[in-house]
Amino acid sequence: MTEMRPQILQPAQWSRPRGYSNGIVASGRRVTFDDIVTGLVGAIDGLLGAPERAVEILGAIATDATLARVDGENAKPGVVRPSVALEHPKFPAARVRTPLVAVVDAGDAERFDHEAFGPITYIVRTADTNESLRLATAAAQRRGAITAIVYTTDPAVLAKAQTWAQDGKVNLAVNLTGALLVNQSAAFSDFHVTGGNPAGNASLTDAAFVANRFRIIETRTPVA
Repeated sequence: MTEMRPQILQPAQWSRPRGYSNGIVASGRRVTFDDIVTGLVGAIDGLLGAPERAVEILGAIATDATLARVDGENAKPGVVRPSVALEHPKFPAARVRTPLVAVVDAGDAERFDHEAFGPITYIVRTADTNESLRLATAAAQRRGAITAIVYTTDPAVLAKAQTWAQDGKVNLAVNLTGALLVNQSAAFSDFHVTGGNPAGNASLTDAAFVANRFRIIETRTPVA
């Protein structure tokens, strides 16, 4: 089995535009943007550090278009964890790629304001929480979104997130620590999208059967 270790950019190598965020407060302390990115990249490295485990977790990529998309993103600036190829010992022809993580600025909408199939993650650097919510809402309105997720211990931030999710007509999940279920609820058939944004123009379990003027936007929060 072969493995190519990615060259990880250090925080000092990330560009900081005007209006750079001061990070977030977590567990009573200030966590910087650099800390967050480093933590995310480190968590991925920890999960996929052993190639024999990584190939089973990642699976294989089916289409040439997805491979080309990953290669294209690898060549762009801001990549803090490049995607690399792994060889599967039992399936040598399988095209396995590790996750790509890229830091992009809020003003670089052309880079992240689209659906990118494949192991590609954009960490969008914003000035503050309000800008993050505004960008997420605008993306849902223009491009569509099936599910949004927010992590916060601040009731005021949660209230804002719910308002923005309603404006974007996207279901909202709150503080999930396990799997993110795209289908948040099910009736006789899956409630897959709200029908209110371009991700889907109809929901199989919504009130459009009676009156198409109304849409249901859900918030899902784990109960302790």
